[in-house]
Amino acid sequence: MTLVVLSFIIFAVSPLLSLPITLWGVLCDKKYKPYFGLVLALFVGYFLYHVEPDITKDLYRYISTMEEFLSHSFSATIKDIWNNSDPLSYTIMYLVSLIFSPKHIVFIAPIICYPIYLWIISDYAKRESVNNTTEKFVVISFLVIFAIATTFLGIRYGIAVAVFILALYQDSVHKRPFVGIVLYIISTLLHSSMALVVILRALLFVLKNIPWLWYTLVVLSATSVLLMQSLAKNLSSVPFLSTFSDRADVYTQPYTPIGMVYFLSIGISIIATALLILFRKYGKDENKLSTIFHLNLTVFVIGLVNIQNYYLASRYFTIGKILFCITIIPMLSGIAKIEDSVKRKTVAYALWSAVIILMVLSAPLQMNGILDYHYNGLSKSLLINELLIH
Repeated sequence: MTLVVLSFIIFAVSPLLSLPITLWGVLCDKKYKPYFGLVLALFVGYFLYHVEPDITKDLYRYISTMEEFLSHSFSATIKDIWNNSDPLSYTIMYLVSLIFSPKHIVFIAPIICYPIYLWIISDYAKRESVNNTTEKFVVISFLVIFAIATTFLGIRYGIAVAVFILALYQDSVHKRPFVGIVLYIISTLLHSSMALVVILRALLFVLKNIPWLWYTLVVLSATSVLLMQSLAKNLSSVPFLSTFSDRADVYTQPYTPIGMVYFLSIGISIIATALLILFRKYGKDENKLSTIFHLNLTVFVIGLVNIQNYYLASRYFTIGKILFCITIIPMLSGIAKIEDSVKRKTVAYALWSAVIILMVLSAPLQMNGILDYHYNGLSKSLLINELLIH
C-alpha cells in the first residue's frame, strides 16, 4: 500500500513521472493491482483531458449536453435524464460536470474500467493458480489490445461493458447470481445496448449445454435485420430504453468505413475466435470456462456475421476482445498442467505467440485511436511538458 500512496503523490506532482511505478504495480503487485490501476486511470484521464474533440465525436456531444444541463436546475435536469435512455451514465457525467467541469467527464471511464478489469484478471489468475509470468503476460495483452481512446472517450459504452463483464464474472465464476443480476441491470442503465447482451446471457443459461443449437440460433438471428429491429422496437417500450429502436435502425444499416483500420479489427477478431476454438479444451477444468467462453465466442460470431454493419460489429468486437483477455487465463492454466513437457511447451508457445501477434496487430489500432483526436493544439513536446509538471 505504501507504493500505491507513493504513486498517487508522484502523480500529484508529475503525472508522467508516476508512470514507471504505476506500471510496475499494475504488472507485478498482486494484492494492490486495482489500486495501481486507479493511478493509471488518472494518468490516462489527465492525458485525455487535453483532447479537443471536433463536432463529429461523441465527446463533443457529451460536453455540449453537460453544458446545457448546467444551465438548468438540478431537479429538472435529473428528471429529464431519467426520462430518457442511459440515465445512469448521463447522471454520472452530470454530477462530475457539476462538481468539476464538463471537460472532466473524460476521467469517468478509465477510473471505472481499469480497476474492474485489473481486479478480474488478478482474481482469476489467483483462482486458476497461474504463475507470475503468465499473469503479467495477460495484463500486458489486455493493456495493448484494449482500445484506450475509442473506449474511454465513448464513455457510456465503455463503462457499461466494464460493468457487464464484472456482472458476468461474478455470476459465472464467483457463482453470485444476485450480484450479477444487479450489475446486469446497472450496465443496461449505463448503455441501453447492453440489454441485448444481457438477453444473450439469459438465453445462454438455458442453451449452453446444447452448443450446436445455440450457435445455429445466434447466426440465424444475428443475420436477420428484421428480427433485430423488431426486438429493438419492443425493448423501446421500457422507459430507460426509449431510444433503442432509433439506434437499432442506425446500427443495422450497412456501412463500411474507408481505410484499413476496420479490416484490421476484423482480422484481430477472426484470429481471436480461432484461438478460442483451438485452445478451448485446455480451459475446461470443472466447466469454469463454459459461460464466459460461450459468450466470448458468441459476441465474436455476431460481430463477424455483421461485418457489413460497422457500428454493430465494432461494438461486439470491443466486448469480444476484452473478454478474450480474460478467457485465456484458464486456458493458460490448463496448458501449464499438461504432463508431457514437450507438448506443454509446444502448446504454450503456440498460444503465447498467437496472442503476441494479436498485440502487434492491435498496436496500430491504439495509435490510430489516439491520433484521431486533437489535443488542444499542443505540440507533442508541449503536451509532454504538461504531463511532466501540472
